Amino acid sequence: MAELPGSPGPVDLRVGARIRARRERVGLSVETLAGRLGCPPALLLDYETGRTRAGATTLMLLTRVLGVDVGYFLAGLMDDPPSAVEVERLARDNRIP
Repeated sequence: MAELPGSPGPVDLRVGARIRARRERVGLSVETLAGRLGCPPALLLDYETGRTRAGATTLMLLTRVLGVDVGYFLAGLMDDPPSAVEVERLARDNRIP
């Protein structure tokens, strides 16, 4: 089944998983981290599931709150980069990460 435009891509899913992993590792609840970011808990959960793409500003806030550099959220992406077909599809849908 084809992915719907606006649905999470592989990069969004990977970044979201890294946000969740770090939040859990430092022992923060969704509510606590959302409060420190100044966003609703539901939005943080959307970031963690890749449902909503975390933008550059959000990632920078996360680096400060979670004590990592921005590269932490992108770790592993080059080990399993999107295929050329995936990149072409994302470009066609105007969703280049």
